[in-house]
Amino acid sequence: MSKNYIPSRISAFKWCLLALLLPVSSCNFEDRVDQTAQIKDSCVRFLCIRKAEPKFVRVGSGFIVNDRGDLVTNNHVVAGAEIIFVFHRIKERTRLHVATPLKVMPEADLAVLSSGIKGTPLTLNLALPNPDISGNVIVSSVGFPAIADTSSEGLGNILLNKASRPELKSQGVDITQDMQDHTSLALFAAPSVAPPGGVRRIARRPLLQVDDNGQESQLQGRNVETVEFNVDIAPGNSGGPLLDKAGYVVGVVGQGRHDDVHQIQFAISSKELSAFLADHSVPFAKVELDVSKLPFFTPPQKAMVALAAAALLVGIGMLIFFALRSRNRPVTSMPTKVFEERIGIWMGKREQQMAPPAPEPPSGLSWELDISGPNGFSQQLTLTEADFIKGRGRIIVGRNADFCGLPLRHDSVSRQQMHFSHSNGSLTVADRNSSNGTKVGGVRLATPFKDQVLREGDRLEFGELSATLRRRF
Repeated sequence: MSKNYIPSRISAFKWCLLALLLPVSSCNFEDRVDQTAQIKDSCVRFLCIRKAEPKFVRVGSGFIVNDRGDLVTNNHVVAGAEIIFVFHRIKERTRLHVATPLKVMPEADLAVLSSGIKGTPLTLNLALPNPDISGNVIVSSVGFPAIADTSSEGLGNILLNKASRPELKSQGVDITQDMQDHTSLALFAAPSVAPPGGVRRIARRPLLQVDDNGQESQLQGRNVETVEFNVDIAPGNSGGPLLDKAGYVVGVVGQGRHDDVHQIQFAISSKELSAFLADHSVPFAKVELDVSKLPFFTPPQKAMVALAAAALLVGIGMLIFFALRSRNRPVTSMPTKVFEERIGIWMGKREQQMAPPAPEPPSGLSWELDISGPNGFSQQLTLTEADFIKGRGRIIVGRNADFCGLPLRHDSVSRQQMHFSHSNGSLTVADRNSSNGTKVGGVRLATPFKDQVLREGDRLEFGELSATLRRRF
């Protein structure tokens, strides 16, 4: 067999494998990618501002629920706000709107707002997963993580300059050029899809309530039906949709709670949302579909698998043809061992290309904050490298667990008090425009969001609390 025939056999083998792998892969992911793009177009970002006391700038997510542009989110996202900005991104264009609350239900942490946004509404699925088999039900969430500076000197100031434009309440204003001019604005308006996870159970619980001034209330409402899940939700995703694998809404992502062991993620169920919308005559689309009974392959996907099988048979036929033809050229044929070695090298390279990169192992270095305060208050916070990786290089500390990676429950601490950053072995801290400020070594951090390098033994003061920084190996 001449040298020209062996590469032909190898090429045939490659095409045979590719013909089998690519269509099957597209069956699992191609439709999902298209569906995800459509769902992102149905989701919105909220930026809520209150200039009167008590002042705040609050962020959250939401989604379109009907053709007239009504939006659904959490009540704690919009309660008490004087102006509610809404970002809606479709493909490469982003428009800014102003929303007006239509109805709210504080005890269920639900709100529906009028916006005039033109987009594709999401459909509610009232068939919630069975608690007995819920571990097999896969869900995901679309939202807008809080990764940009939302202080009054940052995005809030940029947007307040546009608040007087009358078209904000009707058709909105295109801010695509503003996003190109302000990097933080571009990051702020970009939706993300959380990796899929499983449903833990269906449970009833009283929810955190917020009063008309946007402050946390101690009132306990009725028990609300919720869906507990283990999807990794970032701060800022409150109010976004919890979706089943068919792309239907099974819940509205709520404010996470901490117990003694771990953080509980939950969503207000689609049944609670549908009852709220129906009571206030807000139109919406619904289905009752048990997604666990959906077939793995849709008819178009089955057709693609059939084509893959046909391509595989053609590839096998080509291999047999070249093998039989090689018998007539024994003098110049390549030894079988060499052929097998080349196939092995090619397969090895293919596996290396397909294998995901190995994550960097944490170094084990961590920092500890020994916190003390009046009336015997004490708490210890540990900042590990794994926490920094999960928080994209930043750990936020404050009173509200929805915004903070490390919650600190004390009334003198702001909802977002400060954040820590870790780079090249150095630890830095920055105040997040908190009410009482943050001090390092007795000196107050004058500029919000400006990092200050820390050293072991430094003393931090915030609110009525103080802490000493320790390094642990």
